[in-house]
Amino acid sequence: MLGAPVHPVPEDPTIAFVEPVPHAPFESILFAQEQSPKTCANGIAIGVEVLDPDILTLIGASVVDQPDHRLWMVLADPDGNEFYAYPRAGETW
Repeated sequence: MLGAPVHPVPEDPTIAFVEPVPHAPFESILFAQEQSPKTCANGIAIGVEVLDPDILTLIGASVVDQPDHRLWMVLADPDGNEFYAYPRAGETW
């Protein structure tokens, strides 16, 4: 679907990632199996690593929540679908 290969994580069979994602403003997508019991309708939480969250707002995302700690922020695409943005590993915003 994304035109990118899926890479399983050998150390943890409940995790896989897609990388690289062509033409995306992020490098990879991580998929992890939810460990807690299902309590509501099916859903998916998307989190992306970016060097600068302003890149996402420049291409149409809007900021929904920006905690003071700046470890992550919640954004929404133009259709209102929320997702998380994180600084790249070892980086800060």
